Amino acid sequence: MPQKLPDVVVQLFIESSRELAANKPNSSIVLFGEELRSLGFEFQAYVQVKQFMPKYYKIILPLAIKYYNSTSNDGERNYFISLMRYRVCREVVPMLLNSYYEGGESNDRGMIAECINAIGDKRYCEEYLRIASDEAYGGSRGMFVMLLGRFKYEAAIPVIIDLLDVEDLRSYAISALGDFKDPRFIPYLTRFVDSPNAYWRKYAKSAIKRCERGKSSHS
Repeated sequence: MPQKLPDVVVQLFIESSRELAANKPNSSIVLFGEELRSLGFEFQAYVQVKQFMPKYYKIILPLAIKYYNSTSNDGERNYFISLMRYRVCREVVPMLLNSYYEGGESNDRGMIAECINAIGDKRYCEEYLRIASDEAYGGSRGMFVMLLGRFKYEAAIPVIIDLLDVEDLRSYAISALGDFKDPRFIPYLTRFVDSPNAYWRKYAKSAIKRCERGKSSHS
């Protein structure tokens, strides 16, 4: 269940929503809100639509997809992406992957990657590996590295090991190797146990423990 926002924050969202409706009546977010209200949903701020997810996803998700595809504005697209961060929204993964691939500098690939990670659909591991392997996608690859570890995707192991040498992605790679729960990876992780970087130390120790617990199943 979503965490309840403080009243003062809610009021700010309400005022912001009113300004958007008044100044940009043709905004995809405003049109989306009007269509939801016509279906009986009651809310004052557009952010409050999240309270209806995922319970009413069968109604809300098709509308979110429609308006996501109707706009090229990154801010508006990010709003609709925020409504798709649920396992029941697996149907949007191909659409989001296309947006990720097509995105330029203005496109928030990080937001898309976080959403795909939250959905967690293992059917697209080949695509996740393609992204994780391509340095052109920068730090946003981290979410896909995490998915590859979560799903223990064997074909990704060499790439994940290589990413241990990429500082921006090191924490993700360490955690992903730990998710395999395979003692083979302990030697790759021990070099970070005494790292001056607190995060790398923390993730390495946790990953090693998970790998050690997997010894019995790999013996």
